[in-house]
Amino acid sequence: MAELEAEVARRVEVERTLRESENRFRLLAENSVDVVWSMDLEGRFTYVSPSIVRLRGYTPQEAMEQPLERMLLPEGLKLFHEQVGRVLADLAARGDSDRSGTFEIEMPRKDGTRVWTEVTASVMRDLDGKVVGIQGTSRDITWRRQAEEERRRLQEQLLQAQKLESVARLAGGVAHDFNNLLSVILNGSGFALDTLPEDHPARPDLLEVIRAAERAASLVHQLLAFSRRQALQPVPLNLNRVIAGIEEMLRRVLGEDIELVCRPAPDLWLVRADPARTEQLLMNLAVNARDAMPDGGRLVIETGNVEVDAEFAGRHHGMVAGPHVLLSVADTGCGMDEQTRARIFEPFFTTKDRNKGTGLGLSTVHGIVQQSGGHLWVYSELGKGTVVKIYLPREPAAAEVEPPPPAVAPARLTGDETILVVENEPAVREVAARALRAAGYSVLLAADGEEALRVVERFAGPVHLLLTDVVMPRLGGWPLAQRLVAAHPGLKVVYMSGFAGNVVEGHEELEAGASFLAKPFTTTALVRKIRETLDAGVGAPARPLTPPPGFEAEPPGPERLAAALRDLPVEARARLREAVVAARRARILELLDGVAARWPAEAAELRRLADGFDYEALRGILDR
Repeated sequence: MAELEAEVARRVEVERTLRESENRFRLLAENSVDVVWSMDLEGRFTYVSPSIVRLRGYTPQEAMEQPLERMLLPEGLKLFHEQVGRVLADLAARGDSDRSGTFEIEMPRKDGTRVWTEVTASVMRDLDGKVVGIQGTSRDITWRRQAEEERRRLQEQLLQAQKLESVARLAGGVAHDFNNLLSVILNGSGFALDTLPEDHPARPDLLEVIRAAERAASLVHQLLAFSRRQALQPVPLNLNRVIAGIEEMLRRVLGEDIELVCRPAPDLWLVRADPARTEQLLMNLAVNARDAMPDGGRLVIETGNVEVDAEFAGRHHGMVAGPHVLLSVADTGCGMDEQTRARIFEPFFTTKDRNKGTGLGLSTVHGIVQQSGGHLWVYSELGKGTVVKIYLPREPAAAEVEPPPPAVAPARLTGDETILVVENEPAVREVAARALRAAGYSVLLAADGEEALRVVERFAGPVHLLLTDVVMPRLGGWPLAQRLVAAHPGLKVVYMSGFAGNVVEGHEELEAGASFLAKPFTTTALVRKIRETLDAGVGAPARPLTPPPGFEAEPPGPERLAAALRDLPVEARARLREAVVAARRARILELLDGVAARWPAEAAELRRLADGFDYEALRGILDR
């Protein structure tokens, strides 16, 4: 009897202890931020703490009445069963009753939104030690997942920026070397062509070599834009005026099946950018949008003033908080998947059919925006179109600059001045010297800046102009020009480079009054640039010489050139304007063939402008 009483007393004490423990557990669970729950082995909830309201929007009773299949998303349900099954399997295999499983799943809330949770689950036993269910906690980790996603996204942006920077450096170096080679190919072929009679069988082959070299030069020009090494002439600019200036041309490029909507913001801030390159940027984006909408659609170009805050800047690699002008270009085209979007700025990457694109359109846009101090992002989904957003820093306290008048070709391309040519590539140096001598100039040669200083010191007569490469061993073109101009204030300078933007080492803008000649150059472009620079800011020009074969002493003026272009059919003229804005020299030369039949002298002069990459002059003539 005593033993029975003792057993009853023991059980009463155990039950009291269990009740106290359960009360303490319930008090802890009901005041916990985490959701505490338990379920039987059939997957039915036997307890859910009140914090489920804050986490999921359900009351504890609502949660307990719902089957697990309704409480979890399909992928979350699968993961839950896998993790709980692993805990039970470990228990069966090793008797590890303390083992728990921790995993992350996304759960639906009552209002339809979703929440990320960290779930910890372990087995639950009765008084006899038998496994009777699963117990665990669920913690809201949405903020942590968002932070991890943001960190991953920023890391991807950084890696993409580093990859593009590496490719840009490679592209710039390749462009520099190719430009030197193309200068020799273009001019060497031209020299050979000049020595052959009109009926010589080799002439067609040489002409084809020249055309191929010109097409290659056009590709290299786009590579330079991508690598942010093209020459810019930035001015305070109103994007609304740029868009309005080429709106009609954009409509012709897009065609009748695509609606163009322009939404200029009132009182738009100014930015600092190159007008011609900005037009090229818009044209490239429009052409890309057109190709993405073969069955028609809508292209919307918008501008706006935006204040970029620190939060937005922090989520976009390289962005700086402050006032910006937003340029948005949105189409209703086919869109892109994530894999395609990640590669769109890579040079030569294209999803278009063979022979329908170079893969340099968006690469060029990226380079122009970066070189202008801006940033761009592309948002796209398959079947939902694409939006390109470009942020350019506001130009503070600046007045908009009127576009300069179109350049006028010099009245002659010959001269008798002395030119110092400084170039470390022997073949390019000899090509330039030969072209200048053929135009009547006296030429001095040097392989680098140090040698150039010695040549000038030994030369008894005056040196009128320095034609120098920018990047050379020992002493580069910029410090050489500084030293020579300081010693000879009347000296004119023309920089030439395959790195078209590095006129001033480490900078991307030409200093005021500088003349620049991009490689590859043709004979005509070279002597034209030399003559323009020599005649700039001086009185009467030097006495004219008898022009050598191949040079026209008095090229047609702007009015005659404009008249020749007005003779083109309307569609051909529109295509020519598109090619000029996009700086596609090979296409320009091809379209000018339609002028040559009736206006041979004018066609020759227009080709000279294209050869010299003088797209501003060509556009000015088209606008007359």
